[in-house]
Amino acid sequence: MQCKKFKTYMERYGDKALSAPRQSACEEHLKTCIQCRRAFADMEKMKSFFIEAAVPSAPDNLTVNIMRRVRNSMESMKSQSENILAQWWKEAAIPVRLAVSVTLFVVIAASYFASKDLWSLSTQSSQVYSEYSELDAFSESQKGSLETVYFELIKTPTPSQVGEP
Repeated sequence: MQCKKFKTYMERYGDKALSAPRQSACEEHLKTCIQCRRAFADMEKMKSFFIEAAVPSAPDNLTVNIMRRVRNSMESMKSQSENILAQWWKEAAIPVRLAVSVTLFVVIAASYFASKDLWSLSTQSSQVYSEYSELDAFSESQKGSLETVYFELIKTPTPSQVGEP
């Protein structure tokens, strides 16, 4: 076994978590390689140091103090974000109102001109497709049914039929 491969298995070798053939291959390598033996001994010393080290006990009010600090931190963050939002609203209120007003004006103007064009087309359609009004297939259809909607659709002329380019 090479040193590089042993170092990848070293921790599991110390925990005896390797398969039997790998465990014995690591033992054989340690018999012949002094550098890996030193590295393994250092690792075992470090592991025993952490195992034997006394863990200090936490103060009784540790959880209460942590939760108090978290709560205070959250409250200060919340008030900062509210201040930023209020400041933004004050600064952006006039441009936002102006943008909404302009948009509303454009929509109203566009709908006015669009309805004007549609009205002129609908008055012309009765003249162009007058022969379709004689059809009896749609005479008994209910108002708003698919048949009547289709009939109205075919009565609407295209711009080329009206004489527009």
